[in-house]
Amino acid sequence: MNETKQILCGVIRDLLPSYVEQLTGSETNELVEQHLADCEECRKVVENMKNNEKMSPVIQGEEKAELDFLKKNKKRTRLIVWCSIVAAVLVICGAIIYAATRPSSYFIVDNGDDGVITVTAQNAAKGSSGIGYITIAEGQEMEVRTNLTDNSSITIEVLPANVDATTKVLMEETFTAINADFYELPAGDYTIRITAKKGANGDMTIKASGESDAGGNTTSAAD
Repeated sequence: MNETKQILCGVIRDLLPSYVEQLTGSETNELVEQHLADCEECRKVVENMKNNEKMSPVIQGEEKAELDFLKKNKKRTRLIVWCSIVAAVLVICGAIIYAATRPSSYFIVDNGDDGVITVTAQNAAKGSSGIGYITIAEGQEMEVRTNLTDNSSITIEVLPANVDATTKVLMEETFTAINADFYELPAGDYTIRITAKKGANGDMTIKASGESDAGGNTTSAAD
């Protein structure tokens, strides 16, 4: 065996452990396989490795430990890649489901624990309505603040607390644009029926107010 062939065999045998464990790339595999086709000794080394027989000294000791590390690291890398792919797929699916199920049209009337009725509308459907409840103390007014887009309107009807088929509306107002209005009502409990015009967008708050805002409009319920 000449010196050049010895050097080539030494290089190839350094690669054989990774080659047998399929850790090498396609170009390295091609180089190794070309050499194995012409080198019987290296072929025997490969056969011994594949048959789990005694390994060549080249993979003993520290080099064998390094090979074990590479095998474990490859498995760990595959696991990380698969976990990343699964996580990405779940995020994308979640975004698609959220976009598909998110309501594009809604009308919400919320009676807060603080006594404030909050109304929120987005492209309200025809006939959208809700009920709110408010208590006016002596000396207080009903404050209505609106923040509605153009061509949007919301109507409120003020009724007594106990409503039945014969109950008459005490006050009715339709609101548009941005406003702050104050209404004088006798002290007591009231039911507020709230209805949105089709396509309404914006929000409204209704609450009892101790005093009217200087920039607002004060109106008597009897007007």
